[in-house]
Amino acid sequence: MEQFILKSEHDAKVIFRSRRFDNNKWLESFTVELEAPDFRASVQVENPGYGHSPSQLFQRLAEQWSGWKGSETWHSMEGELEIEATCDATGHVKLALRIPGYGEFLRWSASMWVAVEAGQLERLAQEARAFFVADA
Repeated sequence: MEQFILKSEHDAKVIFRSRRFDNNKWLESFTVELEAPDFRASVQVENPGYGHSPSQLFQRLAEQWSGWKGSETWHSMEGELEIEATCDATGHVKLALRIPGYGEFLRWSASMWVAVEAGQLERLAQEARAFFVADA
């Protein structure tokens, strides 16, 4: 799978692309793009050998499709990307993505959220695995 896309109403979407695996099929890096009308931000996310890919977050969400308390989170080991998932009593899942300002000279940050239905979580977990895991 070349891209993993999360879409929400109002033309908001998150696109994961440009994944790179090492010789041992470990996901070394990927690019994430946040897009909405008149808004676009992107960052390359490094995934060192001691990190975990976002596919684990999507799998946890799918296992809890009936809801959870608080939030489920994932963040890259180097701090380029943060994802927070919350749900409400009616089965709506809010995925908030944040590209924090990091590094000494980077003076900007970006964030957005997309809403999905709890019934979509299993499909999203499968798509995430196909994107983030080699030979999935």
